[in-house]
Amino acid sequence: MRGLTNGQTYFGQVRRLEADGPGPWSEEFRVAPDGHTLPHAFIILGAIEGSQAKAVRLQTPEKVCAYQVTLSTGKTMQINCAIPGLLIVPLDSTHLAVIGEYGISETAKL
Repeated sequence: MRGLTNGQTYFGQVRRLEADGPGPWSEEFRVAPDGHTLPHAFIILGAIEGSQAKAVRLQTPEKVCAYQVTLSTGKTMQINCAIPGLLIVPLDSTHLAVIGEYGISETAKL
């Protein structure tokens, strides 16, 4: 949403549109925009290597859109966040970074 001021708190409610009309309003929520900041650091909690892939468990910052994985060939690939904090990557993955709305975090070795 554009036009909001960083650090100012805004309040709102949402509801979904159902086949028979609008659903009930949600509880009120509040949000304070943080501006065009890069994703914060993430922590690799563990990894399991299988015969064809690695499963990586992460503690990720908020607002993660996807992950950038670097392969042993030096090529990179992007993987969308299907399950927050759990990532299945190719076996030859060497490094990982978090992609947020405004950029990419520092890279960590897998």
